[in-house]
Amino acid sequence: MRASELRSIFPQFRDQLLKDSFVSLNASWRLDHRASKNAFGYPAHSTENLRYLCACYCDIDSYKKGLEYHEDLKDVNSLSASGKLPWPSSIVSSGRGMWLLWFLHDEQNPMKAHLGAYSDSANNHLQLYAKINRAIVQRLSFLGSDPAATDAARYLRVPGSFRMDTEEIVEWTVQERDGHVLTYTLKALGDFFGVTVRQRFPQDQAALAEPRMIVGKRGTGYRAANRNKLAAFNTLKDLRAGGFVEGCRNNAALIYAACLKWNGIPREKTMCELLVMAQQCTPPLSSRECAGAVKSAYKRLMKRMSYQWIADVLRITPAEAAAIAREIGKPFPSERVGGGELQAGAPPLGESRNMKRTVRRLEISRIAETMKGVPSYRELQRKLLDLGIDVGHVTVGTDMRALGLKSAARAGAPRRKYESTHDEQSALFPLMKREKPIVSVRKEEEAPLRLGYGKGWDGFPTPLYAMETEQF
Repeated sequence: MRASELRSIFPQFRDQLLKDSFVSLNASWRLDHRASKNAFGYPAHSTENLRYLCACYCDIDSYKKGLEYHEDLKDVNSLSASGKLPWPSSIVSSGRGMWLLWFLHDEQNPMKAHLGAYSDSANNHLQLYAKINRAIVQRLSFLGSDPAATDAARYLRVPGSFRMDTEEIVEWTVQERDGHVLTYTLKALGDFFGVTVRQRFPQDQAALAEPRMIVGKRGTGYRAANRNKLAAFNTLKDLRAGGFVEGCRNNAALIYAACLKWNGIPREKTMCELLVMAQQCTPPLSSRECAGAVKSAYKRLMKRMSYQWIADVLRITPAEAAAIAREIGKPFPSERVGGGELQAGAPPLGESRNMKRTVRRLEISRIAETMKGVPSYRELQRKLLDLGIDVGHVTVGTDMRALGLKSAARAGAPRRKYESTHDEQSALFPLMKREKPIVSVRKEEEAPLRLGYGKGWDGFPTPLYAMETEQF
């Protein structure tokens, strides 16, 4: 809401804001329900709906380091006085730690907050914002700063509200210099911490703008899928301040290189982008690792990557998946790993076809051993589906035959087979040249010759006689 409306709107909500109430750190541009005609309501507070960046921040959980509020405050003031940290605009006592805020103003209009927090902005304000927060977190890590708190869609407690769990009142202290509240530009804070961002490629901008187009003008097929993957990766990269931690770095480099390749970015520019991202990783990737990722991505037989595979190898959390889904306008999964282990019975993602077949047949053997008799194909299929193994009953039958297993339902079932001899076919149709007899099913009782159709030497259907045989 606008600052001029605070006095007219807040009094009627004052009782609701006295306990466990929150305020958004940055400003969105619309309400959650577009059709609502009310002047106020729940905002659509997410990364893609932000318009103004109001403050950079750092969430310090001092209790994790066994420190008190006054000890953290002393260290912050010492860093600021020595020039290692900009003076905070406001210090918030949240009840279990503190928040440091650096208020932002727009370069064109100092009376307003920073305008331009659009996820598809060519200047990439959101990534610069996240990188600044990450630099602050790294500088204050010895105080217990939260490394996950770097994104722009954040809430903090309303000043003067009562926190129920700790039974303390939240206090905001505003810092002034020469009678004015301290404010900064986003560029000035970036220069202070040595943080820069690169301008997005036109393909990046098009990928991020695609979900906002009307349906008739959106891309379809592989082009839309490639743009969605690039937009999803850029969104995740922005949420993680432009880099990835150890365990995700190499996969992230490969995915980013492949996404840029699929969107028409030349190999040389892709290498430059990877080198920039590599410096933001923890620890940084080497140039050799970046070159290897580019080489693998630009192979002719580079396989497509599913959303689920990307989510697993990059360890995407449900909150990050929700932000990506809002950005690309499509559902996006989170990591399938729960509690540090794969779901029971589910083969690991990204393995080869042979490995999946091996795991599947091991499970079939285990089920056959635990049951008194071998179940039917469809019953065994249902048991495998319960274990998280996606398979059809035809594939189950193939696996059972390969393992030498025969279900009880099929063990005593009669099988039928017919075949016609080569001599009889030659006598009936002298122009046909066949090397193998035509085989159908066997019948236990004797039966006369039957007329059927087969494929002749010229490829057209040809009438054939089939006679019974006792051979299986």
